[in-house]
Amino acid sequence: MKNCTINTLNIFDAPEVTEILSSVGDFIDLSDVRDEVLPELHKCEAYMASSRIRIDEEFLAAAPNLRVIGSPHTG
Repeated sequence: MKNCTINTLNIFDAPEVTEILSSVGDFIDLSDVRDEVLPELHKCEAYMASSRIRIDEEFLAAAPNLRVIGSPHTG
């Protein structure tokens, strides 16, 4: 399986992040709308988390291949 990352963060001011992640696998850039993200989760192993999307049982059930959740937030 090819590496895949879903991103829901606004990283437009950091194009090098998109370039690096795209070089190691598929990079799916989505808005931070939960109903758009859930159907795509089964495709990927990594998720760059927006604080607007709640990670709960439904989220995890939709992501059987998920191995890592990254969050650049504090608190």
